[in-house]
Amino acid sequence: MKKYALTLLIGLFLNTLSAWADNTSEEISEETLVFTTLLYGNENDVPFHINSDNDWLDLTSINTVEINSLKKPENGVVRRWRVKSSYSDDTVAGQSTVQIKLRTDGVKIPIFTLPWSEGRRGWKESYSNWFQTDFEGHEPLLGDQSVSSVRLIAPPGSSSPGMIYKIELEAWDIKEIKAEEKIESIIQRASLNVIPEIKAVNPEPSDKNRTLEKRIPDSDQALSFALRFINSSLNGDLPAFYSSLSDTVYSLETGIGDSKFRVTPPGNNYSGLSLSDYTENYETKIYGYREYSEIFPQWTGDSRRWRPDRNTYLYHGSALKEGKEAILEDELLVFMCKQIEGEWKLIAIPE
Repeated sequence: MKKYALTLLIGLFLNTLSAWADNTSEEISEETLVFTTLLYGNENDVPFHINSDNDWLDLTSINTVEINSLKKPENGVVRRWRVKSSYSDDTVAGQSTVQIKLRTDGVKIPIFTLPWSEGRRGWKESYSNWFQTDFEGHEPLLGDQSVSSVRLIAPPGSSSPGMIYKIELEAWDIKEIKAEEKIESIIQRASLNVIPEIKAVNPEPSDKNRTLEKRIPDSDQALSFALRFINSSLNGDLPAFYSSLSDTVYSLETGIGDSKFRVTPPGNNYSGLSLSDYTENYETKIYGYREYSEIFPQWTGDSRRWRPDRNTYLYHGSALKEGKEAILEDELLVFMCKQIEGEWKLIAIPE
């Protein structure tokens, strides 16, 4: 009976959120593909061999004229870039990914990272993270000259081979969110109307993020926080979701921060799933500063507006376990977190 009541209450909450989203969709989710070009994989290109033993390998020169001649987006519209790639990765064990860099004489070099996978050998087709040239994405993507480069990242000593078949570059214009007050309003209504009843049938600690201030932050605490955050998404607990976020949430790609209310809330109904279902299907891993700074040195560069410190941890929870099912869609499963004034907070996310 308790489970039925909890499911019903969460369903009512998600319906409220869905109705709010319908009323504000014109303000939040207008996305338009404005440009696409083939960087590699035309009829004259042969599959390009890569290996984790190598660093960056140059693929081909890029036609910067057609890319930089794109008309700038209108005010209130953000331009973001990503790549779509067909490739193969024969990493036998451990997590691996492919990165694509547009080496240019511009100030900011675009680097795109394809989804991490673990032990999933063979052909893949995936989209990368998003990249912005500046806060609004209005600056040109490249300088006058540019070359595409690629590398395969795998566990040290694995000597993993792979192939690049095709790389496409896309530009999307995304209308800025103009509904922060409405987001805060729906959070307040959810807190008043839904959460007290949920707590009545499924009690939880009143302050889910707080840890003893005398405890030194470590990876176990970071993992515990990350799983609590995932659980709030599964439960459709919007107040808990936003209270887990730092007031300013930074982009891992750009180092630029923005209000936590710009972070997309959980939008799917997972009332039939539990945290155990998630951990049974997905790897849940925490990486410390030394580990992620070696793989992504650009995250800690001196030129960034924000960069993680040694007390900031990277949570990676989107890689499927072998033979398991992808039960979550478009949820926030990769992020950085740290302890701020005695409370763990999510502080940075991919684009």
